[in-house]
Amino acid sequence: MRSWENYKDHVKASNEEDRRNMEEIEEISDIVSSIIRRRQKLGISQCALAERCGIPLSSVARIETFKTMPKLDTLIKAYMRTRPETPSCSSRIDEGGVHMSRELEQWLLEEREEGKTE
Repeated sequence: MRSWENYKDHVKASNEEDRRNMEEIEEISDIVSSIIRRRQKLGISQCALAERCGIPLSSVARIETFKTMPKLDTLIKAYMRTRPETPSCSSRIDEGGVHMSRELEQWLLEEREEGKTE
């Protein structure tokens, strides 16, 4: 195999379960990468993001280095806290998960498009 893309294609072609697992890994990687870019653009440290989300600094570091598989609620907290116009993680999450999912999906699409143009 010559590249990471070739390896991913090979794994996806192996069987249905491996394909789904690889696609899930890619999606989480996209989300985490977008959160990192957003955090850096805003000049927020890992420590500050951890404080804003109410999670340990070590959790943010492990998520950003892909050493752990974050829970969806943790990703949503990090996403929300890298949006300067959003005052509180918990208030938005508690208001409606369906709305959050659509908003998160839209944000990811915008981040992917932005990444293609950089």
